[in-house]
Amino acid sequence: MLLAVQMPGLDGWNVLREIRFRGFEVPVIIVSGAPDIALRAQAAGAVAHLSKPFRITELIGLVRRHRRGSG
Repeated sequence: MLLAVQMPGLDGWNVLREIRFRGFEVPVIIVSGAPDIALRAQAAGAVAHLSKPFRITELIGLVRRHRRGSG
């Protein structure tokens, strides 16, 4: 799942906490322009993060690395 931190009417951190609370094991990649994104994403249970702006090749690489059934 690609999850933005800032969304209209939602907070991505709360969405991620709810996903984990409900026991879903889906890999989540957090996207944000915030300077503290790496530490917060890891602490919240994301498998990876992307800092804005990012290159599409970065996104594709992360999705391939963390998709279900890979490895």
